[in-house]
Amino acid sequence: MKRGIELKSLSVKKSGIIVTALLLLLTVFSAGVLAGPSLKKITAYQNSNVKVKVNGIAIDESSPEGPMYTIVYDGHSYVSAKGLAEGMGGTVKWNNSTQTVEVSSGESDLSGSKGIPDKDNSNSENASTSTSKPEKENSNSENASTYTSKSDINTVPGYSSSTNVSTMYNDNKGAASHALTLYLEALKSGDTTKLKSWMKDNTQKNQYGTDSYEASAKSLDSQIKSFRALNESDVIDALVVSGIKEAKAKSFEVNPNNDDSTYSKTLKYLINAKGNGYKGTFGVYFSYMLNKETNKYYMSQLLVY
Repeated sequence: MKRGIELKSLSVKKSGIIVTALLLLLTVFSAGVLAGPSLKKITAYQNSNVKVKVNGIAIDESSPEGPMYTIVYDGHSYVSAKGLAEGMGGTVKWNNSTQTVEVSSGESDLSGSKGIPDKDNSNSENASTSTSKPEKENSNSENASTYTSKSDINTVPGYSSSTNVSTMYNDNKGAASHALTLYLEALKSGDTTKLKSWMKDNTQKNQYGTDSYEASAKSLDSQIKSFRALNESDVIDALVVSGIKEAKAKSFEVNPNNDDSTYSKTLKYLINAKGNGYKGTFGVYFSYMLNKETNKYYMSQLLVY
């Protein structure tokens, strides 16, 4: 048994397609004085030729730091828990207090220490974000937005600190629909110009005068390139047609487990696409952060996957 590594065999069958993959959960069992014995230094290889698919759809191996290609060690393939779980419609969180990678929802206290997989988080600060218009009829409610969106295809740029996450989510459905449509079109054509322009227009600056647009745009390029390289054109075409239909109908998954904390709100809009025997889940994340100077939430980051 290899110390610090838990390997599980994961088998899924949908629409007559069977996919078997190895889900790697890198776990550090304890902290403090026991941290040393729990870690084992190894020499392994990252193989970009290994493809991992769920129901015929390649998983998203992109990250802001670069592609998370499969690691080969001692004759076994180790796959990103985040990429595989999200490919199956799930989410991943790093639980620092119990030193556990959890395929579940919930907030966690992240650490950047060596040996800690603190980037295996579906719901991290850098998770994707989206856009949408306010659809409230009562603009005088106590949770009414501080601002109004520029149109039904753009996000609400900011909210008062008392606004709840449900209000934000409902307000931005129109923007999420538009963002997903642009994303799916980019997956088919490879051209991200329209989506990047939209992202730039909808990303707000923080109290220090900077924003997250460049990082989000870089991540987008990596995702589009990876998806188009790993999937055949007929698969992409079928999923794009179905996905755009779902996005325009705002057929988002119910109970998306939006992140709701004092200083940040992350809104998740997910759609399920089907076509020619293939299935795929696509989504956009909109992250609102609290500006401590103004005591208002602003649109911090927009990401797609």
